[in-house]
Order: sequence, then structure tokens, then C-alpha cells
Amino acid sequence: MLPRILQIRQDALVAKYLYRRELSALKVYQISLTTITVIVPILFIAAQWVTKGTNADPVMSYVSFVGSAMLICLTVYSLIFGLGGKIEDASNGLGNNIFIAEECQNFQTENAQDNELEWFFRYVSSQDSTDNKYLGDVPKKKRQAAYREALKELVPSTVTTCPVCGASPWKYVKGTCEACGNSNL
Repeated sequence: MLPRILQIRQDALVAKYLYRRELSALKVYQISLTTITVIVPILFIAAQWVTKGTNADPVMSYVSFVGSAMLICLTVYSLIFGLGGKIEDASNGLGNNIFIAEECQNFQTENAQDNELEWFFRYVSSQDSTDNKYLGDVPKKKRQAAYREALKELVPSTVTTCPVCGASPWKYVKGTCEACGNSNL
């Protein structure tokens, strides 16, 4: 039972890392969009006020129109992209995988009853389906980086090695290992 729990914990740690990166990127995009949406109109209003009645007035009106159209496009794109829903999904996935990793840690240190493990394995299976839907198309390099980070957290010590190639995740040298992308030199 212990190898299965260990594998589930490792998978949860990989997903946790991937969700954390995705959530970070989505939040940067959201903050940038919000900042631009607030600051740009203020700047355009100020610029139009300053240039009113001058030769630059028609140019500023055109720039203001184009800037407003670009902001509308960015906002519509974020609505189509479902930014709010993606942030919520990533946040839920992160929380669920942190829970799974912690529960695995608990199961390793205490004797769990079969009915607890049965419930837990069903929960993990459900979360795996969600993770595959959300993280299924993660590029190989990101997946390998997540695997290395998971190895570091799985057994936090400097003697941790990749079970496939034997390389240390603490000393990354680009290589050919399918699991971690490391080189055992």
C-alpha cells in the first residue's frame, strides 16, 4: 500500500506545482488587465484635456479611440478566455492537490483503515480526472520541472534522486530523462 500512497503523493505534488505556476500567470494577467483598464482611460482623459483646442486634439482623439478599442478587445478576450473561471479552477486544483499530498503524508505515518483508504482512492481518482482535464496539455519541459520540484518535496533531502535516471533534482543539468529532464553525469 505504501508505494501507491507514495505515487499518489508525488502526483499531487507535481499537480500542485503546475497549478501554482498556472495560477501565478493568470493572476499576473488579471492584475495587468485591471491596471491597464483603470490607468489608460485616466491618461487619455488627461491628455485630451491638455490637448483640447490645439493641433494635437485630432491626433489625441484618434489615439484615444484606438486605445479604447484595444481595451475593449482585451476585456472581451478575457471574458471569452474565461479568466475568472480559470483562476477559480486553478485555485481549487491547487487546494485539492495540497490536501491529497498532506493526506498521503498522514497515511504514511498512521495505520489507515480500509474504508478510509477506499474513500481516499475514489477522491484521488476524481481529482486525477480534473487534473487531466486542466493540466493535460502541459508542455514536456514544464512537466519535467514540476516532477523535479515534486521530488525535492517528496523526500526533502539532498540525497533525493530521480527513480528513472538516478540524477539529483537539486543539481539540474539538462539531459534526456523522460521523467525529470535531468542528466545523470
